[in-house]
Amino acid sequence: MGRPLRIVLFTYEPYTWCRWWVPSLSRAFESLGHRCEQIEFTNDTPFQEITARLLQQKPDLIVTQNFFLFDPVTANGPALEEFVSKYKIPTVCWYTDHPDSGSFPTRLRWRTPPYPSNFIFIVPDRDHITFFKERGLQTFYVHGAVDEKLENFRADPDAQIKFKSDISFVAGSHPIKHPEMKMSNPKDIPYLYAYSTSNQIQEFVEHPDFLAMAEHILSPLEFQKFLPTYPYIKQNLSFLYDSLVTFNLERLERAKEFKVALQQLYRTISNKFSPAFAKLLELLDHRIKMDYSFVQMIDYANEMTPLGMRVYGNEYWKEILSEGADECRILTPDETLQVYAASKIVFTHQKWQYTTCLHEREFLALSVHSFPLINYRKAADELFNPGDLETWVSIEEAKNKAKYFLAHDSLRIEKVKRARETLFKRHTLRHRAIQVIEIVEKHFGLKKYRPLISQTEALEKDVNG
Repeated sequence: MGRPLRIVLFTYEPYTWCRWWVPSLSRAFESLGHRCEQIEFTNDTPFQEITARLLQQKPDLIVTQNFFLFDPVTANGPALEEFVSKYKIPTVCWYTDHPDSGSFPTRLRWRTPPYPSNFIFIVPDRDHITFFKERGLQTFYVHGAVDEKLENFRADPDAQIKFKSDISFVAGSHPIKHPEMKMSNPKDIPYLYAYSTSNQIQEFVEHPDFLAMAEHILSPLEFQKFLPTYPYIKQNLSFLYDSLVTFNLERLERAKEFKVALQQLYRTISNKFSPAFAKLLELLDHRIKMDYSFVQMIDYANEMTPLGMRVYGNEYWKEILSEGADECRILTPDETLQVYAASKIVFTHQKWQYTTCLHEREFLALSVHSFPLINYRKAADELFNPGDLETWVSIEEAKNKAKYFLAHDSLRIEKVKRARETLFKRHTLRHRAIQVIEIVEKHFGLKKYRPLISQTEALEKDVNG
């Protein structure tokens, strides 16, 4: 029998979700008998400070959310990746997003071998596995979960008064802006999307490393054909703006519809410019999806706020929405829980880069006895019993279900009770920690460690079905 693992978990300070996720995961590992150390870092944390802590801790395992610790957009990312590889420290990159949703340097990193050999990747969406498998990287599907301590959650009475609402929507930061358009006008939404996304494409095309990246990704023949078209592309990016306006006007709501429309968009670009350029734009695929998700949030939020929905996010939402965002600001993780607890219904919307999984927000809503109204993904059927959750595909369906369940309190409360029982029986971070430790022990050849905790075998049975 092996000893407890020494695990170092890294918290990327600028990323709000890390400040909730890392401490919760640390507690889950510790509940299994392992020893955890949390290290917070920023873009400016000196390389020597981080490496000194690692050498001091001598960890059996490093855990970082996404690729934050090694992200080339930070000052020390590549050097830290080299350091961890040099000392062959087993490392888990636990993704909560798609890797192509990151910065240009990050997207380029995932197209520049060699890739790290002592890393494994955890993904919450089955459709993200292919990205890593294509690069020969060990990847495992482990769905999101909730901190088990929330089973005993008690709402703060003052917060219940402050945040009381029929429906809440925690939208987070909204990065898409336009200097002139009033985004509370639905007619402006397609132009907002086109403006933001075409700007991203322009920055992409004009990036100093664009041609170097193109030469790396394209075959020699493709690159030679592409080079003469490059000046023409830079001069005619307004064509992309017009194409993106049309793309948004379709109000795409189903995954299949969205995929078909995106393929048509790339065909249009290929016909105008070149197939090679469309191939390069695949690096922006998830940014295009993310931008579409944000403008779709505006569209849907404007539809839902007349039903009494309150929206929380950065201050820009006040400019976006015609109502419902008067007190809009970024919430702390604890405030998010209190908002959900004070809401009869929690409206959720998935970004388009998540094609199959649920976000943690659905789990958090249930954990505090609230009713999530969920943008449908396959995981809703896989992770919960039939009838446990209420999902929607179109915004009209969401509005109709919101009205119905606001008018039927007892039914809504009963559904929450059943789903919540499933949540804490199968989907806590402690369940996920067991899965990850099993993966780590098997993949890295670490000796199995069985903690003296009576619930462990029961948890393992739950995890394994």
